[in-house]
Amino acid sequence: MIFRTQWVWVVGLMLAMAALTQGCGSKPEMAERNVVVSLDDTLARATAVEVNLIGANDTDFPRVANRAVDDYWRDVASGKGPPDRFVMKFSGSDRSKTLSRSDPIWQTWKGKGALRLVAIAFIPGLSGSGAGESDPRRIILPLDKNRWKELVDIRIIVSQSGLTCPTQPEPEKK
Repeated sequence: MIFRTQWVWVVGLMLAMAALTQGCGSKPEMAERNVVVSLDDTLARATAVEVNLIGANDTDFPRVANRAVDDYWRDVASGKGPPDRFVMKFSGSDRSKTLSRSDPIWQTWKGKGALRLVAIAFIPGLSGSGAGESDPRRIILPLDKNRWKELVDIRIIVSQSGLTCPTQPEPEKK
């Protein structure tokens, strides 16, 4: 009788643990968002600002995040940029552009398992160096649906000093 009670208790504990780990270990999943990129007043008279948005999976990410931004723009100029990047060119009175959540590029990125959005900007007069986010012309944001509030737009501001993101993702759940 005691053995049967212990067995029931052990099985119950195992089932409870399995239920808990299922909820905590949810697999990251990309969610499409509107991405609104705007120039601030420091670039009001800029002649040519370009921002490329790249959906990066685990394979693409080191290549896009660690490459020097100047080298990235040299590759783009020679036609060797990432084929699935979304290009935003600003000139004249253009102050804001939006990558819509319904744009087909999201399906391309989702199909390759992209979980990060890398924005790289060409800003006349601004140079930098370094990998990752140490170059102010690059910003890296998560695309995991659990990191953003429902229906929030991702906003990126381009200024003479680089890129910033006033909308912040939720902390990563461990």
